[in-house]
Amino acid sequence: MSARQDQPSLEKVWKSLENSARAIEEAMEALGGVRGQTMGRPSPAATEAGTTERSEELEFLLFSLGRERYAIEQSYVRGVFSDSITPLPGAGRALVGIALIEGTLTPIFDLGPLLGLPPTDRGEAKIVVLGSPAIEIGLLAEGPNELATLDTKRFASIPWRLDPSIAPLVRGVSPDGTTVLEGAAILSDERFFIDLLSPAAAEATDQPSEPYRAW
Repeated sequence: MSARQDQPSLEKVWKSLENSARAIEEAMEALGGVRGQTMGRPSPAATEAGTTERSEELEFLLFSLGRERYAIEQSYVRGVFSDSITPLPGAGRALVGIALIEGTLTPIFDLGPLLGLPPTDRGEAKIVVLGSPAIEIGLLAEGPNELATLDTKRFASIPWRLDPSIAPLVRGVSPDGTTVLEGAAILSDERFFIDLLSPAAAEATDQPSEPYRAW
C-alpha cells in the first residue's frame, strides 16, 4: 500500500482522537461543576449524620470537692441527702462511714483522697447517693448541687497524667474544665464494696438522714 493511500486513513484516525479528547475534556469540565456543587452543599444524609456526631446531650449532677468541679450522669443518682454519718473504726482513707438513708444502710465514701485531693469537709458536705440494681453507695459532695445538660460529644479525653488506678472512674472533661465521673465504673469498682454485716457496721445510727433534694 502506498503512502498516498495511507494518508486519508491517518487523517481520519487523528480527527477521531481529537474528537475523543475534546469529549473527555468537556465531560471533565461538567464533572468538575457537579463536584463543586456537591462539596458546597452536603447531602441530607451527611447533614443528619453530622448532627448526630456533634451533639449527645444528657443531664448531669454537678458538685464540688474542694475547689474542683465534678459531674456525674443523673441516671445513676438516687438523690442528695443531708450529712448524717456514723464513722467505722479502721475504715480506709476513702470510706467515711455509714448512714441510714431512707431505711437503707449505705456506705459513704470520700472521693477526695482517691483523686489526690484533701479530705472533704464533712460539715459542709451533702451525700450524693448513687445506685444500680446491685449496689447503692453515698459520696460526699460539696455544693452547690445542681443539674445541668452537658454535650458528651464535647468531652475532652482524661488527662494522661491521671493515676491509672483512678482513670477508669473518669469519663472525660467538659469544655469548662469540669471533671466528669463515670457512674457505672464507680458502682462496679471493688474499692466501694464493704461488708455491711460486720460488727462495726452493725453499730450504725438508726436515725434516718434528713432528705435534701437538689432538683
